[in-house]
Amino acid sequence: MSYSELRINARGQKDIDARLYSCVEEVGSALAIVAHPYAPLGGSQDDHVVRALAKSLAGVAGLDTVTFNYTKPFALTPAHASNDYMLVLRHMIEMRQGRYGKFVLVGYSYGTLTLPSMEILTAALPHGVVSDVRYVLHDDFADMVVARSLCAYSPGRKACADHLWHIG
Repeated sequence: MSYSELRINARGQKDIDARLYSCVEEVGSALAIVAHPYAPLGGSQDDHVVRALAKSLAGVAGLDTVTFNYTKPFALTPAHASNDYMLVLRHMIEMRQGRYGKFVLVGYSYGTLTLPSMEILTAALPHGVVSDVRYVLHDDFADMVVARSLCAYSPGRKACADHLWHIG
């Protein structure tokens, strides 16, 4: 499984280092973004679980998959990390000219806390982009407290809960 290196402009901050995993020559119709564990404890896009998730999502599920490192790993709050996540998502939508119709937002361990909520996604992205979003929470750390916070302000909490997948 190959990947290409990406540098994403973080708007006045250090650029975001990212990787795009893809198993096909053509642009896929779905995008997955994997958030890594807590950086001060060694988490990064080089984490073996993050790489395995990315390779599986790209190679088995056929999704374009992005991993990335946060801009300020040692001064990191979930809100700051969520902002980085949104920058990566916006960049990929712009880079692929809106060709993605489905999105899989993946968090591993601490990364589950950084996933943007449905409310943030709806407010920040063009109309209709979030029509098919799925969350994947990997690790026991990602309990229903995290799941509820992702959907807390969603217009239809039941509908949002249907978008959650928990593995691990």
